[in-house]
Amino acid sequence: MQKIAARMPLVSVVMPSLNQGRFIEASVDSVLGQGYRRLELIVADGGSTDGTQATLVRLQSGDSRLRWFSEADDGPADALNKALLRTRGTLIGWLNSDDLYVPGTVARAVAAMEGAHSPVMVYGHGQHIDEGGTVLGAYPTERPEGAIERFRDGCFICQPTVFFKRTLWQLLGPLDRTLKTAFDFDYWVRAFLMFPGRIGFVDALQASSRLHHGCITMKMRRTVAMEGVRVIAKHLGNAPAHWVLTYADELLRMDSASRPLQDLRAHLEQTVAELADCFGADELQQLHIAMRADRRF
Repeated sequence: MQKIAARMPLVSVVMPSLNQGRFIEASVDSVLGQGYRRLELIVADGGSTDGTQATLVRLQSGDSRLRWFSEADDGPADALNKALLRTRGTLIGWLNSDDLYVPGTVARAVAAMEGAHSPVMVYGHGQHIDEGGTVLGAYPTERPEGAIERFRDGCFICQPTVFFKRTLWQLLGPLDRTLKTAFDFDYWVRAFLMFPGRIGFVDALQASSRLHHGCITMKMRRTVAMEGVRVIAKHLGNAPAHWVLTYADELLRMDSASRPLQDLRAHLEQTVAELADCFGADELQQLHIAMRADRRF
C-alpha cells in the first residue's frame, strides 16, 4: 500500500486569502477532505484581521498537510506567486478561500493528467453558489478543443477547476501581479498559446465558485471588464466591443439607488477612452454609436 501511495503524484493546492474568515474553513475542508490523500495545501494570507489566522492555526493542528503564512501582498496574484514558490508537488491546483472543491475533484484531475495525451493543464465544469452555498447556476464552460479566438468572447474556464503540471508553471512563469482581477484569464490564454493541444478536460463537476458582495467578481466590475479587454488586446489582437457593452448593460440593470454613478454616459466614454488602444476603428465606432443610440444613457 505504501508503494502505491509513493507512486501517486503529490498535488499542491494554493489558496490566497484576505479576510475570508466566514468561508475559509469550508474551503480548507473541501481540500483536505478529498479522498486523494497525497496532497498539501498552502494558504497565503494577506494579513487578515477577521480571525482567519486563528482558524488556520486550529485546522493545521489537526492536519499537517496544511501550511500557511501571513504577510502583506500586492493583491491576489502576488499572494499566489508567493504560495507557488512554496509548493512541492508535481501537480498544482488553485482554490480561492471562498470556493469549494466537490468530492473526487483531485482524483479526477490526477487521472486526467495521466491520460494518453499527457496534458499540461486540465479543467472541468464549475458552478456558481451564493453566500449560503445555494447553487445559482452552471459556469459557462467550454471544452478546450477549438480555436483560441473563443477567448475573445470571454473566459470559458472556471478558475477553481484548474490543475496544471509544475512544468507549466516553470515554463509559463508567474501570474501577472499588475492585474488585479484578470490574472487567471491572462494565465489561461498564455497557457493555450504556449501549449496548443496540451490542455485536457475533466467532464464532471469539479468546483463551486462563490459569488458574494465581497468577492472580486462582484466588487470590481469595471476593473474586470477593462483588464479583460487589455488581456485580449495583448495576446489576441483588437478586443471586441461587447466587453464594454456588457459592462454597460450590467450598470443599467442596477437600480438607480444602488448604481454608484450619476453620469453613466460620461463614465462609459471615459472607460472607452482609456481602452482606445485596445480596439480597432470598427470597434470604437460601434461603441460610440451604441452609446449615442441607447436612451438609457
